[in-house]
This record gives sequence, structure tokens and C-alpha cells, in this order.
Amino acid sequence: MAEDVFHLVEAPALSEFWRSLFKREDIAEQDFFDRVRRSFPELVFADSLSFRKFDGSYAEMRDWVVRLLGVVHDHFAEALALHSGQPHQVQAELGRFGLDLSPESPNTRSKPGIMKQRDVDHEGETYRCEWHGKKERHRNRVHFSLPEPRLSGRILIGIFVDHLDT
Repeated sequence: MAEDVFHLVEAPALSEFWRSLFKREDIAEQDFFDRVRRSFPELVFADSLSFRKFDGSYAEMRDWVVRLLGVVHDHFAEALALHSGQPHQVQAELGRFGLDLSPESPNTRSKPGIMKQRDVDHEGETYRCEWHGKKERHRNRVHFSLPEPRLSGRILIGIFVDHLDT
């Protein structure tokens, strides 16, 4: 039986180690959110998140979600700052990681009732999660906020969903 030994020299390596365990240990759905908080300390996770809201099983969605969370955790705030929040430039910057991340379209943002679907209540506060990653063009989204001062600059991962109204 083969075993791996990890020697962690720098603090960022600990996050990478935790992230590798999702696939290596085939982390079960009931343990996902406990593990994900260790793997992505600069993200905050809404209590309402559930893989059951996707069009696909946990097994089908887990690795994509972990990959997306890694890009949001490691690069989103930096891309926003680098490109002064310009959505198309931020999108292009993040696209180099092979994921489709974008804010809601101007058409969607012009509809207050539709945008309200992107509001997430977390610990008595409401946050707008208008940025999202798409697994496929027409389904399976992870919605998240901009870096939020009320969360000490961290990003709220607020919605797992098949698709919201546009």
C-alpha cells in the first residue's frame, strides 16, 4: 500500500494540502463544508448552500466547485484591484484559469426583482452575490459577492444553483 507524506514549509501550502484532500480522500458531501472552510480561509460560506440545488449530483459537481473556489479565493480580489473592477477585464484575467466567471449582465441588473434573487442573508446581514461561475452555459452556477468590508474583506459564497432568473 502506497502512502504519501507531506512536508509543509510555508503557510500557503496548508491550503493546497487541504484542497488536495477533496479528491485524494474522496470527501463525502456531509463533510464538504467543514473541509472547505479550512481550504479557503478568505471565503465565507452561506449556511444555505447545498449541492442539491445544482442540476447534478455531489459527485459530478464537487471537483468543479473546489476548482472554482480556488480561483475565487486566490485570484478574484487581486483581479478586481488590478483591473479597477472593470468586469470584462476581470473576466478575461480569470478566464486564463479555464473557468467562466462573470457578473450579471446589464439586462439582468436592470431588473430589481430578478436581482433580489442574488441577495443572500448571512448572520443578520444581506449580501448581493452578483458575480458567478458557470459550469455550463445554461446551468449550474456558484454565486458570490465582491470582497466585503462587513466580512473583513472576505468574499461570501452565497448561492449554489441550477440557474436563477435573468
